[in-house]
Amino acid sequence: MSPPRHTILPESARFDCASALLNYVLGLAGQYAAGARLLPRETDRSAFLATVATRWEELDSAKYPFLDQVTAQLRDHDSREQFLAGINLILAGIDTVR
Repeated sequence: MSPPRHTILPESARFDCASALLNYVLGLAGQYAAGARLLPRETDRSAFLATVATRWEELDSAKYPFLDQVTAQLRDHDSREQFLAGINLILAGIDTVR
């Protein structure tokens, strides 16, 4: 019989791991809520992301190399996939604590 799941992590790491995951979820929830308050409900997501991507393209790529690298992904990204990728990154980090 395997140990209960709550005993997989060292007790000293449980609070930090749970806090990291919770803060990620709540942080994104806050970000989405802020966007919902700032933008009209009828805002077209694709058009909005294209506008932001266009603004990023106009920035100096030497000064903003990260934005230059990810701009193309911004236009068509799937928010749900990106959310799950973040969860997976956190869980992979938690797995290293075990």
